[in-house]
Amino acid sequence: MKISKVEHNQLISNGEFTTIGYQYTIMYMARIHSQAEFLFSKVLANRGKLFSDYETSELFEAFSIKTICDWKWYVERMICECLKDDTSKLGEQLDIKLPNSITTDECFGYLNGLGYFDIKSIGNLKSIAKKILKDTKNLFKKISNEAKNKIDDFYSLRNYVAHKSKKSKKTLLELLCYENQLVKQKFHKPAHTPATIL
Repeated sequence: MKISKVEHNQLISNGEFTTIGYQYTIMYMARIHSQAEFLFSKVLANRGKLFSDYETSELFEAFSIKTICDWKWYVERMICECLKDDTSKLGEQLDIKLPNSITTDECFGYLNGLGYFDIKSIGNLKSIAKKILKDTKNLFKKISNEAKNKIDDFYSLRNYVAHKSKKSKKTLLELLCYENQLVKQKFHKPAHTPATIL
């Protein structure tokens, strides 16, 4: 589809295109939408025909892990977008003199250091952001309690799928019972028997 010069100019003059991390937000949303569309239009539509209950369960587990991986990718890039033009608070936190602005690659280096940068919850994300980002650049403080709860719920689901520990099972079962007012019932292990929560 071709657009005219006037339409092009209107498009690029849209203020949203200049907001912090706009391109990453669009990329993240497109990834999630694409994966969800695949699950619902291909997998669930063909459950029992092309995919067995077991295979469907496996695909949903993979989707859960992939969605959290994409979320971590998105968050790390958004932190870098907020950090790269003002490193003053990060310099204070690390007790070193940093240039005022740094590259995205340098941001990744400072965030990861010699270890692994991991976000465990929205509370954890807000805490990290508060330590390394100036207030004017800290987008994460605007995350509402409702959004925080939903994202943290997904972490609980991901933890059970990834670890299958007693603790993660208990946390997820409590979440499901609370969210859906479910009566505690036999909890099926994913990928071993067909999941009943799909």
